[in-house]
Parts: sequence; C-alpha cells; structure tokens
Amino acid sequence: MTNILFPTFSLRDFCQDTRGVFAIVFGLVFIPIILFCGLAIDTARGFRASQIVVSAIDAAVLAGAKGLRLQNMTDAEVVDVVTRMFNSNIPETGINTPRINALNVTINRSVGSVELNVDAELPTVIGGLVGVRYFHLPQRGVAIFENKDIEVAVQLDVTGSMNGQKIEDLKLA
Repeated sequence: MTNILFPTFSLRDFCQDTRGVFAIVFGLVFIPIILFCGLAIDTARGFRASQIVVSAIDAAVLAGAKGLRLQNMTDAEVVDVVTRMFNSNIPETGINTPRINALNVTINRSVGSVELNVDAELPTVIGGLVGVRYFHLPQRGVAIFENKDIEVAVQLDVTGSMNGQKIEDLKLA
C-alpha cells in the first residue's frame, strides 16, 4: 500500500521523471530571447536617430551654403544659420531623439563648401543590461556650391512662326 501524503521516490524514479523539463528549458532560453529582442529594438532606435541627425545635417549645410552663396554672409552668420537650422530639425523630445554633444561647422570659401560634423549619441533602453549604454552617432555632411552663375535658354520652333523680325528679336534677347 502506498502512502498518498508521503510518497516514496527512489533515485531511479527521480532520474526518469521528465515532468517539468519544459519549464526549466523555457526559463533558461527566455532570458537570452528577451535580451536579443531588446537589443533589436535599441538597434532600430539607433538607426532612426541616425536618420534624424543626417536629415538635420543635410538641411543645415544646404541652408548655410545658400546663405553663403546668395546672401554673401560672413562666416559667423553662416555658423549661426547652420546651427539654428540643425537644431530646428532635431525633435526636442521623443524616444528616438539623440543627445547632441558637439557641432563643428567648417567653411571653406576657396573650395566653396560648408561642412558640419556632429557628435551625437542615443541612450539605450535594454542595452544597458549587457553593458551598451549609448549608441554613438557621429555624422558629417558637406554642401559644395559653385561661384559661377550660368543661365541657359533653349527654344525650338518647328512651326515656322518665328520667321522675320521675331527671330531677330529672339537672337537679340
């Protein structure tokens, strides 16, 4: 007769018992799966933050080059325009908003370029558990402009309506 309250087990019975094995395997596999999912989310956030920085750099250097070319701005004015344009294109809050550590604007009038180097970083959410606290996002953008104005006009007339004085006036213009 077996005792229901205090069943007896032998070592052989214990080694052959497979009940609860799935719970142990699941417990061992669950932690790495959660860490990999978290790192995937952090990586996607890092790519998005990098895109935000690149877009802001593009807008800033184009605005600086335009101001330098069309408005004949001083270097200080160009730096101010580039900085303001960059900052206006970075969202103030949000989960993908990078932290901007440094902006460095370089103007080269002899080549006709405006360059912006940005040192940015994005704090991780899950990466801190495995020692990755920040994604560093250094980015660089350059806008090169020409100092020559070229205007080209082309008109083709196959109807013959430009005969006579009209064609002479067109040549003169």
